[in-house]
Amino acid sequence: MDPVELVRKCGGAARIGQILAAGATEYSVRAAVSRGLLLRPHPGVVAVPLAESAVITARIQGGAMSCVSAARHHRLWVLHPPEGIHVSCPRGNPAPGVVIHRAAARKYPYLPVTNLVQTLLDAVHCLPEPDALVLLQSAIGQGSTTAAFLRTKLTGNRNGRVRNLLSYTTPRADSVPEILARRILMDSGYRFESYVWIPGIGEVDFLVEGILILEVDGEHHREKRQFKKDRRRDNRAAVDGYRVLRFVYEDIVYKPQEVVRLIQAVLTGRVLPN
Repeated sequence: MDPVELVRKCGGAARIGQILAAGATEYSVRAAVSRGLLLRPHPGVVAVPLAESAVITARIQGGAMSCVSAARHHRLWVLHPPEGIHVSCPRGNPAPGVVIHRAAARKYPYLPVTNLVQTLLDAVHCLPEPDALVLLQSAIGQGSTTAAFLRTKLTGNRNGRVRNLLSYTTPRADSVPEILARRILMDSGYRFESYVWIPGIGEVDFLVEGILILEVDGEHHREKRQFKKDRRRDNRAAVDGYRVLRFVYEDIVYKPQEVVRLIQAVLTGRVLPN
């Protein structure tokens, strides 16, 4: 068996014993390394050139990518890019830039990545709450799991805080800032509805207390055509007696208290100081 092809099938990196068991010979492995077709980033591990560093690290540690490092393999949204490589493994060796999640031993014959549920469980115990919530909502929103099922995996007193995160999730969320905006609104205590259809205006992201339309603008809202459409919608909303607040990604992610302050000002009619 061609060792290079076997390594590719293993996700780009593999333990040497793994590919020998699959049919490669020690001679063919040494030959592939001498020709530069395979690299040896660590004793007992070989990888194809340009293999993903997280895959190599997972093989070195004898485990699999998990938490935020596994997110893209499950097509999950991420609030912040990972700091370091997160690996799920039974033992693992501490190393700079590597976060170890302890788990039972398991074989990963192909791409070394934890399944979706384990990825989420590692994330909620590791990441800051906003980051963990984004992963949870992303998985639930795409229909890959449900909040009810995840609650069965998060039993006991030690998981109480984590279970509370699931209360912020919903069957639908169209973007990362919308996920966090929903959390802001829930914590504010105001009554609100998501994705409300208003005749003459269309669907709005949130309707707060029946009078305030709250929109979370993504990148496409900066396009000239969408910008004009948004202004017409806002004008129609004003004519129909609604108030409108628009927030961008940076507002929702980095200035949640300011978002709440503006919502309070609109709903109470207070004039904010300069």
